[in-house]
Formats: sequence, structure tokens, C-alpha cells
Amino acid sequence: MPKTRRDPSTSESLKSKRLKQKEESSTQKRNAIKLDESDVKERAHGSRELSEYERMRLENIKQNSEFFERLNLSQAKLDLNLSMSSSRTTKVKERGLSRPKMSPQAGPVLPTRQSLRQRNKAPDGVPLPDLPQEMNQPVDEHPRKLGPLEIKPCNNVEETDAQEFIDELTVLANILHKSKEKDDGDTVKEVDGESYKRSLGCLKIKEGHVAKLVPERIFSMAFHPARYKTILLAGDKWGNLGIWDVGSSKGDDGVYLYEPHSRPINCMAFDPGNCGKIFTCSYDGTLRCCDFNSSTFQEVYSFDEDDYSRFMYFTFGSPSNSTILAAIDTGYVLVVDTRTKRNTIAEQSYCLHNKVIKCIDVHPLNSNVFLTSSNDGSVAFWDIRNVKKRNQS
Repeated sequence: MPKTRRDPSTSESLKSKRLKQKEESSTQKRNAIKLDESDVKERAHGSRELSEYERMRLENIKQNSEFFERLNLSQAKLDLNLSMSSSRTTKVKERGLSRPKMSPQAGPVLPTRQSLRQRNKAPDGVPLPDLPQEMNQPVDEHPRKLGPLEIKPCNNVEETDAQEFIDELTVLANILHKSKEKDDGDTVKEVDGESYKRSLGCLKIKEGHVAKLVPERIFSMAFHPARYKTILLAGDKWGNLGIWDVGSSKGDDGVYLYEPHSRPINCMAFDPGNCGKIFTCSYDGTLRCCDFNSSTFQEVYSFDEDDYSRFMYFTFGSPSNSTILAAIDTGYVLVVDTRTKRNTIAEQSYCLHNKVIKCIDVHPLNSNVFLTSSNDGSVAFWDIRNVKKRNQS
């Protein structure tokens, strides 16, 4: 089909039309921009009426601001900022044992250069056959401590101060024992709920009421039963026993640290008839008595060296206060008489659970009844007169 030539006049007309369209679109855009600017100015001067959506938005903003004003958040924020600023200015002094200093972060570890001999290779770089490995027996870093131990602090305490503290604990035990014999008839005052709530609201943490008692994680704690003196005890992960004489400035701010066990001290309690003795049990398989009068940690019961059973908990009072019911991790309960010298033989042993016994307690009014809880999810109560004895395997 032969091509037809375009008329030059028609091509010029098309170009002129396109130019006119572009000019019209640009003028429309400019006019739209001008209208938007005028709308903004009119809204700013309030000359134009707001739309329904904008009125709803402003109303929501107003309601939200009124709601937050009723909550008084601004005042709470101001009070919090003031308290934070005051706490930053006053540096609290740490009491008790000194914390270990953190070593500064080292740079990137570079690879260690090794010779061909250390890499078990010949001088020409050919690998040599592997050497036979020597079987080294693992070394226990925290071996069990055997026999009676002397009550001697291992922290920064002078020997005279340590002995004075032990003598003071012995005197406190004698005073409490005499007060129990006299039975002066002091009764506990009944407190209603409102006054108790008010007293709880007044509790505050003071600088002198915080101290570091032990170097590692705490597993157990106890209060000394003294009436006019506050003494706290805590046992940690590696068998350390910390005793804090609150208010004292001797040694490490009144903290005395001892090492009666080599594993976690998971339970401690004072002798109900003599607060001069505190009993502790540990994962290291020993049950000890801290006797302040004789200044020794006596060994009340211990498993054989090849027996890795662990004590989990203990309690007094079944059938008497001189008897301890001790729960171990094999599901057994041992009856230990604290008056005997046989520290490896229990009076009785009862298999009560198939798994670890985590806790045990004696009825406060009937000492023949005691309660046990286990990892198998069960809680059971027993009468010691009816529990059958089983041989420990």
C-alpha cells in the first residue's frame, strides 16, 4: 500500500493543540495550589466553617485531654522526675561483704600461634597419628567437709570481734531460755486489718537495712529469735553461712561469713528449745548444728562418701523437739535424733514418694502428724505411728 504524505498544515495544528493542552493543565495545577493556600489561610483565620469530620476530631482531642487531666498524670510525672533526680544525687553506700570487681572488657581474642609439634604434624606438614588420650579423673572443686568444724569467720573480721559476737549469741540464748522458763505471760496483740494496712504503707527501705551477707546466690534465710536485737542469717549456693548483726559496725558492717558446707544450704532453723543452736542441711549430704556455746559446726548426720544423696528440707518436732525429720532427693524421710553420736545412722527411714521430696512440716498441735510435698505433684500427710519402715536401697 503506498504511503501518503502528511499535510504540513495538519501537523502544525496538532502541535499547537498539544501545547494548548499542556498550558491548560499547568494553569489548572497553579490554580489548585492557590486554592489550597487560600483554604489554609481561611482555616487559620477561622473564616471557613469546619467539616463534620474535623469537628469530631477536635472533640475527641478535647475529651482525651480532659481525661488525662482527671488522671493527674502530669503531677505524677513531675513527682517521679523529682524522686529520680534526688536518687541520682545521693549515692547509697553498700554494706556487708564487698562485691568482686568486674574485669574490664578485653579486646578481640587473636588466634594462638601453634608449632607443627603442637598441632601433631611432621616437619614437612604431614599429619601424624593421634596420640592416646589419658583418662583424667574429674576433680571436685567443692569437696565435702568432714567432721566438726570451728566457727571461725572467713571475711574481714578481727579475731577479738568474732569471739565477742559468738559470746554475745551465747548470752542471748541463755536470756531467751530463762525468759521461757519464767513464762512472763506476754501475749501477742491483735491487730485489725486497717491498722495493719497503714503500718505496711509506712514501710521504707533504709540504707542501713540493706547489706550483702554471702558472696553467691541465697538459698535459705532465717531470723534469730532475739526480741531486742535484730540478727539475720542466710545460706548461699556454695555452702557459705552469713550472719548479720544489724546495727553493728564491726568487721564488714556487722556481717560474719562462715563456711560450714560445700554445696547449697537449702534449709536452716533454730533449735526450738535452744536458740544457741542453728541446724543447717545442704546438697553436700550433711546435716550440721552450729553450736555457739562450743564454737563448732557439729556433724549431726552425713551420708557415706560414695552416696550422693542430697538433703532437701527438714523440720523439728516429730515425735519430740530433739528429733528431726529430714527429706532427701530419693523420696525418703529420715528420722534423726540430735542427741545421739551416730552421725551416719538414722533412727528410721521411710520411703514416702517416688520422686524428690521438696518440703516437709509437722502439725503445730499434733507432733505425730507431718506433711510432705514432692516433685510428683502430690501433697500427703502422715501419722508417724502408722508409717511402715522400709529399708533404704
